[in-house]
This record gives sequence, structure tokens and C-alpha cells, in this order.
Amino acid sequence: MKNYLLFLITILLLGGSLSAQHLRKGGTFDLGTSFVEASLNPNDFKSQIGPSATLSGFLEHPLGKNAHLHIGLSWVLIGSGYESIAGRELVTEQSLPISLGGGGQPNATARIDYFAQQSRVTYLGIPVLYQKEKGRFAWQAGLRALVYLTEKIRTQMVGFFEGAALDTSSDWNRSFQGFGSTIDLGPTLGANFRLSEQWRLQANYYHGIRGLFDRELAVQSSILQATVGVSYLLPNKKEN
Repeated sequence: MKNYLLFLITILLLGGSLSAQHLRKGGTFDLGTSFVEASLNPNDFKSQIGPSATLSGFLEHPLGKNAHLHIGLSWVLIGSGYESIAGRELVTEQSLPISLGGGGQPNATARIDYFAQQSRVTYLGIPVLYQKEKGRFAWQAGLRALVYLTEKIRTQMVGFFEGAALDTSSDWNRSFQGFGSTIDLGPTLGANFRLSEQWRLQANYYHGIRGLFDRELAVQSSILQATVGVSYLLPNKKEN
């Protein structure tokens, strides 16, 4: 947690060091879809697309004619899931160290015929982008870091447990576990169209780098996110 706070302070100091006189400030809201590429066996599992959303504030500092440095701080929701392929038996009948809903016994005999999992993960997003403008259009390119915060998971299992039919689902939550191993990082591209002095339509795509920082999971994964939304620029205060 200490490293996490130091990281946030660094971002805030970076934003504060920019010349306030020429800064543009604003916020964005985006909706879209997300997909997590995972190193799962494609013969056993298939990934699912989930809902996604981003809510952020940003600063934009001029870098020259029609160019800006864009730095943001975002709340990001990434939805995803995967399920076993129909007809694939994931676990043959054997003794497994398994416990289901507190009622299972170690080394019980189990067979899993179907398994599915959906997750909703929230992140703290920090995009650092170069923005180039031409008329009403602008494009962005840069990097975004996603710091893992919380996760809601739902699983479903169908099969047999100790000779009895099994059809169960469970829900659980996970939360921030520490800083170093909880970052997803990757390139992001975007474009926007200026509707007025304050409002812009925008579209963004993010592609995480697989396995760069693993959240102590058994599989490596990378996040893909595509969104559309709006951004609002705060009016500049006029000097007296």
C-alpha cells in the first residue's frame, strides 16, 4: 500500500509541475467491450467478451502547434470470462484435493464436465498519451497502466462429486493485494471529434502486454478493451 500511495503522489506531482496557464482540464466517460487473452488450452476453453467502462479526469499540456501531452487518472471496469468447450471432460474421475462450498472433503473423487467463470475487475488507469489535432479531428497514441483494485468472480461447475451429480455456482470477491505484481501495461490508440469548444466524441483501443505483470495467477493474460464515449473540457478561466 505504501508503494501504491507513492505512485499516486508521483502522478499528481507530475501533473502539478505542468504550466497551469496553458493546461486544459476535463473528464471522459466511455462504454464498450473487453476481452482477456489468456494462455488457456484452446482445446478445453474459449474466452468470452464482457462489458467495459472508463470514467476519468485528465490534463492536457501543449507540446507545440496542435499537439498536447494527455495525462489521465481513471476508474476502469474490465469484464471477461471463459467456459469449457462442450463435450470436453476437464477432469477424469480421480482423487483430488478439492473442497466445494465448504462441504467437500480433501482427496474426494470428482469429475468436471463443464466449467465457466465470469469476472468484473476494476483498475486504476493512468494513460500518458501524445495527442495531435487537425481541425475538429484529433488522434492519440501512448501507453496506459492499469493497477488492479478489486474483482468480482462468478463460477459454475457441472459434473459429479463423490458419486453425486454436481451443478453449482459460487461468487466471491478479491481486492487489492499489493503493488508490484498487479499492473497491466500496454499501448493505447484513440481518436476524437470536437463537437463544440467543450464536448468531444471519442473512441479508444487498449492492448495489454501478455504476462508482463502476472497477478499471481496460473495463466498469463492480457487485456483488450475497445470503447466509445464523450469527453468534456472545462472552460478556461479568463484573466482580468
